[in-house]
Amino acid sequence: MTLEHQLNPDHRIYGSYTMSADSTDCTGCNQIALGHRSRISNQLSVFNESQFSDGRNESGLIHAFGLNFNPQPGWELGLSLQHGDLEAQSGPLQRDAATVTAGYRGERLRWRSKLEYRDDSGTEQREQRLTSNRLDWRFNDDLRLLTRLNYSDTEDALDPTFDAHFVEGGLGLAYRPVGNDRLNLLAKYTYLYDLPSIGQANAGTDQKSNVYSVEGIARLTPRWEVGGKLARREGELRSNRANGEWYESTTNFAAIRGRYHLVRNWDGVLEYRRLEVRENDSIRDGLLVAIDRHFGEHFKIGVGYNFTDFSDDLTDLDYDHEGWFLNLLGKY
Repeated sequence: MTLEHQLNPDHRIYGSYTMSADSTDCTGCNQIALGHRSRISNQLSVFNESQFSDGRNESGLIHAFGLNFNPQPGWELGLSLQHGDLEAQSGPLQRDAATVTAGYRGERLRWRSKLEYRDDSGTEQREQRLTSNRLDWRFNDDLRLLTRLNYSDTEDALDPTFDAHFVEGGLGLAYRPVGNDRLNLLAKYTYLYDLPSIGQANAGTDQKSNVYSVEGIARLTPRWEVGGKLARREGELRSNRANGEWYESTTNFAAIRGRYHLVRNWDGVLEYRRLEVRENDSIRDGLLVAIDRHFGEHFKIGVGYNFTDFSDDLTDLDYDHEGWFLNLLGKY
């Protein structure tokens, strides 16, 4: 949630509140940010911000200063510096960070990259290097290519068990005809190498995975839509973090979904899903139900119940997904 006030054409103040159950910045965190942004010229603006966070792992105050530069139409460059005094589970620590961003937004191409370096000192002595990258290419109005690459590396000078390494790459192809949207298709490939820190909540299993998936939805009548998803994960797992032998793991997922337009902006959803783990010949299946509310043409909110204990994200290895869920969906 964000609120802002325009003081004059060149200055504005803003405030935001964020609640995150799981993120790399703040696990189980409530965060309040207060800031001020000033426009120096048509190409350059600067900002300063104070962030107050309260989370399970750390709490405290971080000050940030940065600038955004737009050298040419469509191009954007950014730089920010942070310093914070935090209280972690191990005691007080100081965090210094620097972030560089770059991006381009054109008629066919959209690209954005971020590079960040963090240094924690005090009761924890840890260095972290992160980068996130996304590139989308529009072949035409009906067909798009989606790519991403995320990388994170953490080194702990006091306890090597807090070291972590993460690589995620993805390639997708989306087909959505503008003139006739009765059929929509999405094919994706994801590579994941995850060596989590021992301090993370789900640090028990390392994985190297290749995930292939295809999903689609077809509108049969103004009220009825049917869809489905097929996915397969091939890779290796290791039960003991950073120790022991890797073993092969192959998982297949299938789902079929029906959506019915109830009244006005409300839809009902019923899905049957099935998960097969090849190595131990286990099969799990069950139903998922949901109800969705549309807000305009590009956003909807849904609430539902998953009667199975698994996720359709095959890189998520936990069988703890039974229960209520909230779904937020934006579409172009």
